[in-house]
Amino acid sequence: MDRILSKVTGEKKPNRAPAAGGEISPPRSLTRTVHWHANVSSRGLKTAGVLAMSLSPAEFRKAMGCFATGVTIITLDLDGEVHGMTANAFSSVSLDPPLLLVCVDHSAHTHAHMHSKKRFGVNILAENQREISDYYARPVHTHDQAEEIAGARFDRTEKGTPILHGALAYVECRLQSAQVAGDHTIFIAEVEHVVVRQGEPLLFFRGKYRHIGEGVG
Repeated sequence: MDRILSKVTGEKKPNRAPAAGGEISPPRSLTRTVHWHANVSSRGLKTAGVLAMSLSPAEFRKAMGCFATGVTIITLDLDGEVHGMTANAFSSVSLDPPLLLVCVDHSAHTHAHMHSKKRFGVNILAENQREISDYYARPVHTHDQAEEIAGARFDRTEKGTPILHGALAYVECRLQSAQVAGDHTIFIAEVEHVVVRQGEPLLFFRGKYRHIGEGVG
């Protein structure tokens, strides 16, 4: 018996706005076909079959929503103003050297700024910062009302990168590489500085914000 798995193919559809506290943004469309060929010799009997499965963006998003994540705000300085976006497609990559990645939708305003500035901060939100997550998930060009609407206040690092007051942790990064992946870009950056505070994280699971529960085991 041999099995052949075909490549994933996609059909372009309009971009979604960055999601608040962000469910993992799915590709625009996925169509997956699994070709199954079987040759069975049993008293001269041979069989063959083809199994086709279609995967919609909604189904993919629902599946990815089962993976609980924290919530971050990506921040950078642009001409003296703080720009940012909510993201949860974020992960550590390497300890030596210290690297992380964040995936950003091509339609996000912050996407182009990350390419041009090559320096940004990742603010891991505390459980009481839901309003800040919602604010920076909005598809707007400027965030000049962040403090007034969401209570977001910032300091600056020595290199000018905005750091959010009250965040559970802060990581300052220098862009190392960028790789286009479907309707997103994977930004890989080297970590230069971290700040860690006491507290509990804001979580996101199945399309809703959550609080951390009791420890297991």
